[in-house]
Formats: sequence, structure tokens, C-alpha cells
Amino acid sequence: MRINEIFQSINGEITRNHQGSLCTFIRFAGCNCRCSYCDTPRAQKITDGTVMTLDEIVDETIKWRNRNVTITGGEPLIFEEELQGLCRLLRDKDF
Repeated sequence: MRINEIFQSINGEITRNHQGSLCTFIRFAGCNCRCSYCDTPRAQKITDGTVMTLDEIVDETIKWRNRNVTITGGEPLIFEEELQGLCRLLRDKDF
């Protein structure tokens, strides 16, 4: 899977219950939508970012020690099968 970046920031992208909370973001690289309102054009090309295994993504994510994780893009659903595996791995980890 190609990951553009993994970082921590203030969440403003989910429900109002999570807005304003500290969150770890996993930003995928690659997008086939080309939305005119895209706020992350640097993550649109599938060749952007770094190829990472599921374990590498999980290891990097848990370093932030935050169970509040937002998966964003690019377009994460390009990697639908792998994305399901990533969600399972993250759910089972002890942060």
C-alpha cells in the first residue's frame, strides 16, 4: 500500500463527537476521483508516497499512542481489501 504520510493533528473530519480531538491520520497516496475541492493534491498520484506493508503502517501508527485514527487520502478505497485488513489489525492493537 502507498502511504503519503502518517501524522498526528487535531481532528475535524469525523462526527462532532470527535471533532477537536487529537487524532492520528493515515493518509494514503493515489486517487482516481480528481475532486475539484481536494485539499490534498500532493497525495493524488499513485506513485506518490512510500510503499508500506500493513505491519509497517500499524507500527508507525501505534507510535503516536492514540486510538483515535482517521484514514484519509488520496482515496483509501482503492486499496479496499488491504484497508479491511489494516482496520482489523489496528482494532486489535493495544495503544
